[in-house]
Amino acid sequence: MTASARIAGDESREALPPGVLAEQHLMHRILVATAFAVPVGAVVLAALVGGATAVAGQPAAISALVGAGIGALAGVFFGVWAGFVASIRELDEADLPVHVHNVEEASPRRD
Repeated sequence: MTASARIAGDESREALPPGVLAEQHLMHRILVATAFAVPVGAVVLAALVGGATAVAGQPAAISALVGAGIGALAGVFFGVWAGFVASIRELDEADLPVHVHNVEEASPRRD
């Protein structure tokens, strides 16, 4: 890939409306957070459930697999949540034409 092709691609990306660019950033953040949270959730819950069943004197293998599956689902949920929370400010700024950072200045005084 040449430098001119990269520059042309960057210019076309900058030409996107702020709303579309914010949605692309939202999807990127969701994918990154989910890719991180799924394995972490699976390992943590597999260890938690497997350890609990091992302490109880029961076979831990099947229980650990169930814990890993539930951890993966929890990782998907928390990954999507974290990606969305990380993008809230950018989405608000893209949706509102004038973003008010200070609520006290925006609200009228009621004496």
